[in-house]
Amino acid sequence: MFREEDPMVITKVRRSVLERKIVREALSPLLPERHYPDYERANGRNTDELVSRITRAILRITSRGVRELRVSFEEGVFCLYGYCRTFHTKQKAQQAAMNLLKEGENLDNRIRVLYTEAG
Repeated sequence: MFREEDPMVITKVRRSVLERKIVREALSPLLPERHYPDYERANGRNTDELVSRITRAILRITSRGVRELRVSFEEGVFCLYGYCRTFHTKQKAQQAAMNLLKEGENLDNRIRVLYTEAG
């Protein structure tokens, strides 16, 4: 069954090259890499290193179940981008990232769950 009430769900994804490209462009907006010295001074943490650690943890814990994973730090919030096949994988990715963040650090899980038609 498809859950059409959830706007985060894209239904009936076909595996053609063109549609994959469209999905990739929609899910991976081009954001400039930013450096946040004020955040780093206040928290004593290097954001680039933390983004790299979060990415590696998600890939390891989800067994690379999140496709086109991208982690970024935008205006004080760590954001997760990509897509996966199940909500369980999305939840595992979020938990892997949260385990590396300190209390008070924010996480925005923008990983999308793509349903495919069985059959």
